[in-house]
Amino acid sequence: MKADLGKFSTRMITLDNNSAQPVEVRYQLTNSLNFAISPSKIQIPAFDSTTVQVRYTPTNLDVIEETELLLQSETIGDWKFEIQG
Repeated sequence: MKADLGKFSTRMITLDNNSAQPVEVRYQLTNSLNFAISPSKIQIPAFDSTTVQVRYTPTNLDVIEETELLLQSETIGDWKFEIQG
């Protein structure tokens, strides 16, 4: 991801639920200073999908800032994203 210092950029991630029941997804970020997730409570209806927004706000010039985003659901499994800005 790329953003000017003092600004931010966003990316959307689509999560699919192929099960017959609605699920709640928990998340963990290893770098919450530079990265944020919206919405803070992620729920996916049965046989549907939802979109999660990742927001990157840089705090350093010429430094690669990283996070590992782990999205977890007991019903439909886990997703792991490695994100750099």
